[in-house]
Amino acid sequence: MTATVQEQLRALARWVENREPEEGLWLPPAPRDKAKSAGEYFQWLGISNEAVRSTVRNDRGILFLDEMEARYTELLRWVPSDDRAPLRTVLEAVERRLTCFFLVMSFGLGSSYEALSGAEARRRTVLAIPMPDVEELGAVLGPSAPVNFLWWASRGRPGWAFALWDSWRGQLESCRRVRFAAIRDLQRLMRVDGIPAVDWSRVTPLRCAGSLNLLTEMVLRLGPIDTSTVHVDTDALEELSGLGYVGASGELVDADRLIQSLTNDLTNLWLREFSSWWSQHLSVLHDKKLSFDHHPGPSS
Repeated sequence: MTATVQEQLRALARWVENREPEEGLWLPPAPRDKAKSAGEYFQWLGISNEAVRSTVRNDRGILFLDEMEARYTELLRWVPSDDRAPLRTVLEAVERRLTCFFLVMSFGLGSSYEALSGAEARRRTVLAIPMPDVEELGAVLGPSAPVNFLWWASRGRPGWAFALWDSWRGQLESCRRVRFAAIRDLQRLMRVDGIPAVDWSRVTPLRCAGSLNLLTEMVLRLGPIDTSTVHVDTDALEELSGLGYVGASGELVDADRLIQSLTNDLTNLWLREFSSWWSQHLSVLHDKKLSFDHHPGPSS
C-alpha cells in the first residue's frame, strides 16, 4: 500500500513540475474547465502551488479514504493480515511512522463504532462532522430553494441536497400551482423502507381550491410561518382546521411547552397502539394454549 501511495506522489510531482496530464491520480474530481493544469486545479481547491510542491518534494502526503466501510474488502486485498484485520495493520504502520502518508478516513457513524473499537480505538483521533441544520443549508442553497423540503429529502446530507436541488430546481421554481404539484409528486417518490415521506393519497378530498396548496406549504416549512410570505385563504384555513389538519391557538404559546405537548401526545399514541397490539398478541397466544390444552394426546 505504501509503495502505491509513493507512486501516486511521484505521478503528482510530475504533473506539478512538468505540467503534463497524468492518468489515474487519486484526486477529487473537478470541472473540466477548472483543471486544465495542475496550477488551475489546486487553485480551484484553494491550495497554493508552493504548498503542493513542498509536499511532493518531501515525498509524504495525506491519504484521504472516503466511504471506508464500503472499501473494506478492497483493503483486505491490499494489506496482508494474518488475523484478517487490515485496518489494525495500517493504523499501526501509520502510528509508527512506517508509511509515507498520514491517514484520514471517512466512516458512517454506525460503522465507525464497529470498525474503530477495541485495539484500534487508542490509535485514532475522531473528528465528528455534524450535519448542517436547515438555516445553514439555506445559506448555501439560496433564498429561492425550498430548504426544509430539500433538507428532509436529503436526510440532512449536503451532497444529496445539492444534487436534488440541481435535479428538481426547474420543477420547484415553477409557478405556484405547478410547484406544489411537483413537490407532492416528489414526496411520493421519497421513501424510507418503502414508506413515502408524505402519503398524499390519505388526505381527505378537499373542497376549497387553495386548501391542498396551503397544506403543502405548511408541510414544506414545518415551522413558524410569516403570514406575509404565504397567501392564506380564510375558507381553506377553516376547512383544514375542521378536518384536524391544522390547529390554531388563541394566544402565543411558548415553543418548549408546545413541543412537550406534542411529545406527550405522540408518546400516548404509541402506548395506545402498542397496548392494542400486545392485547391482540396475548389473545392469539391464549387461543393457541387453549387449543394445545384440549388437543387429545396419543392413545396408549
